[in-house]
Amino acid sequence: MIQRFVRRGVSACILAGGLALGAWSDDAVAGDRRMLLVTDGSCRTAHGSFDNEEILSVVPGRDSEVTPLLRDTNWPALLGDQNHDGRLDDVVSEVDALEVADPTIADPSIFDLVLSIRVDRVFVDGTHVRDGDAFMLLPGGGARIVISERQFEMWAGTSDDVDLDALAFLADGSVAFSFDEPVGCADPNIVSRNGGNAIIGDDAIFVHRPGQSRAELWKTGGEIVALVNHVLGTGYRSVLGVQGLAEDPTHPGEMIFSTGIFTGAGSSTLFTTAGAGAFATLNGRALSASAFGFLDPEDVGDFAIAGTALTGPSVSLAAAKTEPSASADRVVSLSVVGVPFESVRLLVSYGSTALPQPQRNATFGEAGYLFLNANDSLFNRTASSSRLSFVLDETGHLDVALPIRPRAPIGAILLFQARSESRGEASYPVAIRLMP
Repeated sequence: MIQRFVRRGVSACILAGGLALGAWSDDAVAGDRRMLLVTDGSCRTAHGSFDNEEILSVVPGRDSEVTPLLRDTNWPALLGDQNHDGRLDDVVSEVDALEVADPTIADPSIFDLVLSIRVDRVFVDGTHVRDGDAFMLLPGGGARIVISERQFEMWAGTSDDVDLDALAFLADGSVAFSFDEPVGCADPNIVSRNGGNAIIGDDAIFVHRPGQSRAELWKTGGEIVALVNHVLGTGYRSVLGVQGLAEDPTHPGEMIFSTGIFTGAGSSTLFTTAGAGAFATLNGRALSASAFGFLDPEDVGDFAIAGTALTGPSVSLAAAKTEPSASADRVVSLSVVGVPFESVRLLVSYGSTALPQPQRNATFGEAGYLFLNANDSLFNRTASSSRLSFVLDETGHLDVALPIRPRAPIGAILLFQARSESRGEASYPVAIRLMP
């Protein structure tokens, strides 16, 4: 059913261009921490570009630039048919907050992350997630709410509807958070800490301590603005919201944060609350555009800091956004990113809008899952086919165009994964529906 055709370099039919990986060194520094970022709009590196709502990974000081962990075309094959329209085309609207459920996890998978999204949605298992909820995605497309919107409202002493914008789990069990918009507060202690002003701005950071009914206003919006102005030598009156939070590994008890500033020296820059404020560092590297390999000033919004990185860059798989049509050249266009010159195998099975339950697979890397149907005849026919084995180029990139033979049924859904044959790392899946 599937024939083999390969193009080197960037192809116009590929969703996102190639991405070179910073050289992975076996001389890993003990304690180097991995960082995850969510793209907020398109961004470019020296070897590729990314679209909105892609999750990128980098080990500052070790990698020369970010590499993709999850591409925007992976979301439909993870979320399933949430709107019941018979298609796998649902995506997240906007990731507003990102954290690792256990920040000591070295190389987290998507199922180890805690997210908050901009628009309410109902997941395939019936879970209704609101924009103020912190939740985890479950294998198979369901969701589990970790901290509810109502809980955040109670902690902040507000009756307003809140939209969570930043989240961090601290080592002592506390939870740090910030909201997307100012909220009214009725708690006298929080209002007093805010200088008597009952409106808590979106530049402020709350911290909820274990066993307490209310959060404390850990940093007022004015204090955050003063920190940023001290570092940049600017006169901002607002930093347009705290976009991301993490406990600062270099300064225990302090936090790293990102802002909504998207121009000038504040763009692509993370700050620490240590002292009077400073540029944040991780693994001895300043967290700025150069640490991420960004060519243009970018708004680094949501991010998380994971545990000590144990493995090299993940394998990622992206697909063209347009679905192949039977009336045209029936070609599935895929983009693979991994380690330079490594062998990668494409796995494929038939699928449906009822996604197969992902299966943990010990040979698929640190937190690997097989997202395809292992009992499917197409999977069994192609799993060992030499036609689906490729070697990535010197940038760790490959564009693949797979012609689909005419006997593939119209309307069929194909599920793909890429897997490194040397490292065992596997990508997240993409779903392709063959249009009439």
